[in-house]
Amino acid sequence: LAPDAFAIRVDYLIDWGERAATGRSARKAGVQKGDVLVSADGVSDFRTHQHFQTWFRFTREPGKTVELRLLREGKPVTVVLPVLP
Repeated sequence: LAPDAFAIRVDYLIDWGERAATGRSARKAGVQKGDVLVSADGVSDFRTHQHFQTWFRFTREPGKTVELRLLREGKPVTVVLPVLP
């Protein structure tokens, strides 16, 4: 990755509490702890984790899917994640 490239490392998937469905959905889609998110639906110009989260919640519709481009152990992986309400 370029020094200024967007990337978020997946440190954990929340699969407990009131947002448990979110983590379970991500795990089922194929997201794993240690993955590095580099783009979502082709968008990669996020500035921060919060910027990505805000974009995701305001632009992705529940019931649709989002294509996540990840790096796993340095290799590209693509997963399709359902967007939950």
